[in-house]
Amino acid sequence: MAYYLADGQERRGPYELGELVARGLKADTLVWTEGMTEWRKAEEIESVAALLGMGRAAGQPAPVEVAWRGGASPGEGAWQGAAPMGGPLAYQSYGAGYALESKRILAGIMGILFGGWGVHRFVLGDVAGGFLRIIVTFATCGIGSIIGLIEGIIYLTKSDAEFVRVYQIEGKRWF
Repeated sequence: MAYYLADGQERRGPYELGELVARGLKADTLVWTEGMTEWRKAEEIESVAALLGMGRAAGQPAPVEVAWRGGASPGEGAWQGAAPMGGPLAYQSYGAGYALESKRILAGIMGILFGGWGVHRFVLGDVAGGFLRIIVTFATCGIGSIIGLIEGIIYLTKSDAEFVRVYQIEGKRWF
């Protein structure tokens, strides 16, 4: 989704969400994106305010710095952790990229218990991957369900931040 910034009379953009901090985003910067009827302050838009560390609920982990390096989409480059804030294409998250909560435990347990039915992939929002696990399980008379078991174990061995980056942001499909 493309975002536009406004400083006084100057309008800049389009930018991807991850680029906004590097482009001078502040809490009072006016932001507009498709679907909005008017320009609003960055602090009033939940996804944008998360970049600035605003609205973090009590008990959430401290901010984690992550940056996109490479192509224009997750399939063309790589996420790198601990990038200096304000660097190129940097964004800030709370241990769970773009204010995502980690689904590591739920997806891991579902992979171990119901991996052959693709439940762990459905939990991650990967509908095609979930149906593919079901087809593989049927085609192999149940032997293919070992894939879900292995994926569940892999999920549980990763840290929350790594899991969110690899499976929820980058959308890694297999193992």
